[in-house]
Amino acid sequence: MGEVTRPKARRPTSFELRARVVAAIEKFITESEREEWHAAFSSYQFRLLVDDEFRVFIAEIAAPTDALYLFSDPLRELGLDPWAVELGGGVKDAAFEIASDRVVRTLERSKWWVP
Repeated sequence: MGEVTRPKARRPTSFELRARVVAAIEKFITESEREEWHAAFSSYQFRLLVDDEFRVFIAEIAAPTDALYLFSDPLRELGLDPWAVELGGGVKDAAFEIASDRVVRTLERSKWWVP
């Protein structure tokens, strides 16, 4: 019997990908205590990950994961200001936009691009 191949996931638009990044960040913040998510966004312990099906999530991973994911960066590298998140409103929206923009720009680059 032939090997079953999984169809490649459709690449989301920039808008869809930004929305997924923001949703993952908001979920992480909502499910964590204030001190926990504050610490997570200022350390290298937690990473924002995008898999080959363009699912976005945050996980605590000890080893580098570049080979397993399309995007893998520590939360600290996203530049999300916890105080902006707590202020809410437009300031929070701008902070999420800045964080999601980094992910989208990285994924839009060609594979040969060296950051």
